[in-house]
Amino acid sequence: MTKPRDFRSATIKYGSVLLYAAFLIPVSDSRAQSLDLAFAQPVVFSDQEKETETDTSETGPAEPSALRQRFDEERRLADNPLIFLPYRANFFLPASYYSGHEASEAARGVDYSPTEAQFQISLKFPIDDQLFFPNDALFATYTQESYWQVYEKSSPFRETIYEPELVYGVSTEYDLLKELTLEAVTIGVNHQSNGQGGELSRSWNRFFVAGLLASGDWGISVKRWFRIPESAEDDDNPDLEDYVGLTELSMAYTKSNHVLTFRSRNHLESDFTRGNLQVSWSFPIGERYKGYVLLRTGYGDTLADYNEKIHRIGLGISINDVL
Repeated sequence: MTKPRDFRSATIKYGSVLLYAAFLIPVSDSRAQSLDLAFAQPVVFSDQEKETETDTSETGPAEPSALRQRFDEERRLADNPLIFLPYRANFFLPASYYSGHEASEAARGVDYSPTEAQFQISLKFPIDDQLFFPNDALFATYTQESYWQVYEKSSPFRETIYEPELVYGVSTEYDLLKELTLEAVTIGVNHQSNGQGGELSRSWNRFFVAGLLASGDWGISVKRWFRIPESAEDDDNPDLEDYVGLTELSMAYTKSNHVLTFRSRNHLESDFTRGNLQVSWSFPIGERYKGYVLLRTGYGDTLADYNEKIHRIGLGISINDVL
């Protein structure tokens, strides 16, 4: 394998647009298939090769879970330097309505439309594998989520959230129950910030550990963050974890090229008073793209407005989903 915080608003705006536009360039069918992957986690390699021979017996080996099939496909693609592997879902929502536009206006002193464009770019890059175990891998990831007031005069970007990570994962394929497998365990370090200054500046650093489980067409991720302490003068948002939380439960189900996802954050820590719930559905609309519906409610919709309860619904297209 080949070893391989403030921005000017114009740079953010046009740089983000150009980067996202690169994803909309038509590609070949094989390239499109290679991008239709990702469960918001790193590739973790397994020594087990995919079965190539057809089992003709009535009680042949069980079909690998949807999550394991994705892992195996990513393993096949990881050596190709011309392919970017997806990390989380990559999507563009030209219509994303959010209930927090008045709070955003009050905080910034500008007028905002309740409907904006929203998009996310999320990629991962293999660094090395077989560092300590035959089935491990080290990856760098980058996720950018932007909220673009495209329907307002001058079309400003309201906020962009930058989130690089360094992730180490080990493939386990450990059967916990008859139909529930611990597919992988990951640990990593995460930085998240919004590139703004003054009272709207938000940033924090965290360690995390996550377990990835699978059962047939279901994929499950359980993640726990640990915030890295900062000095009082450097901490822009000491109560951020009270609203965004430090735990996350994600589930995904795939059937006939439809993918339904569920994500819960901060419900347990806040006694269900400051949680954030997100549901998405992707569905086929052609050979290259999928339709994408996103619903989100609770705190932590964006970093700048993390302590505001916001409801959001968006409609657009996705390039890949999580299964």
